[in-house]
Amino acid sequence: TYRRREDYYVTMQANVLAEAVCGFHSGAGNVLLHCRAVYDALSAYRPVDATGRRPQVEAELQLKDNIVELNGSLFWVTKCEEESGETAVKLKGFSLEGRSLETALQRHGVAEGRLKVRLFAGDYLVRYQCAASLQISAPKNLSLERMVLNPTRQDPGTYAMCRPLQPRLMPFNEDQERAVK
Repeated sequence: TYRRREDYYVTMQANVLAEAVCGFHSGAGNVLLHCRAVYDALSAYRPVDATGRRPQVEAELQLKDNIVELNGSLFWVTKCEEESGETAVKLKGFSLEGRSLETALQRHGVAEGRLKVRLFAGDYLVRYQCAASLQISAPKNLSLERMVLNPTRQDPGTYAMCRPLQPRLMPFNEDQERAVK
């Protein structure tokens, strides 16, 4: 239970930041890509496979709003476009210091490098901004907010009775079924 709504939103922001830091440090989902400088962007691609071909662009190359590491610096990817031939993506972005991702290789005097995908950060940013916005201005449904701040509170409203589980609509495993029952 939170006595002040501001305390709840400050806690939400802190939790989102902690979750992002844990995700970053866990290294889960880190993808190592090759990259090269192109005219106005950084081209990222998978290395050639055993057959000598470069794999097609996959979901893991959809890097907009990801934090990537290149030459020891972190960059936020703000733009990601498929290159012709669909075997690479062109990236643009910036570092915390304001340097552009597009020129990161040139600053080190190399034409190619390795890019490490560290974290998808877009979701964290949206949740953090949502908490910050709600901290400043009250939501339209104050009754709902009061029930979130104090879970024991039950304001009058329209609530639907729980329906039986319907696995044909949404499959679930045994652990999920036990948690719901």
